[in-house]
Amino acid sequence: FNSYTASQAIVNSGYNSYTASNNTKWDTIGLLTGSYATTGSNVFTGSQTITGSIYGNINTLSITSNTASMDLSKGNFFTFTLANSTNTNINVQNVKQGVTANIFVTTGTSATSTFSSNVKQPSGSAYVAGTTPGQIDALSLSSPDGTNVYLVSLKNFI
Repeated sequence: FNSYTASQAIVNSGYNSYTASNNTKWDTIGLLTGSYATTGSNVFTGSQTITGSIYGNINTLSITSNTASMDLSKGNFFTFTLANSTNTNINVQNVKQGVTANIFVTTGTSATSTFSSNVKQPSGSAYVAGTTPGQIDALSLSSPDGTNVYLVSLKNFI
């Protein structure tokens, strides 16, 4: 665990916490400028203003024993292709409160999908994979409680 004040350089690895120092020269961490690369987890307390883009890696899920395991500790963007003529269970793991994630599903021929029990969907509007092979479905997940994720979907991007 590393802790840094606004007057210190940010070159580190591991778990990091950033806070502003209380001296008169450095009032906020906002006085830091330039590019900073960190490795590990970071915790920022207080409001953050970001100008510019925020992006993350796209994690490709593999299907093993008809299950695609989606580990939310690995990122927020996922992609995979449904296997032809097979039902694939999408197992969402490592849910944290406030997490959001997107899954881009490429459909297969006669492919179907189900979800782990912690995935909640609108009554009467559950996701059903598209029927056109190669189309893209976009699924969005969010968790207000760190246990369940709530899913909405947009289908048939071609």
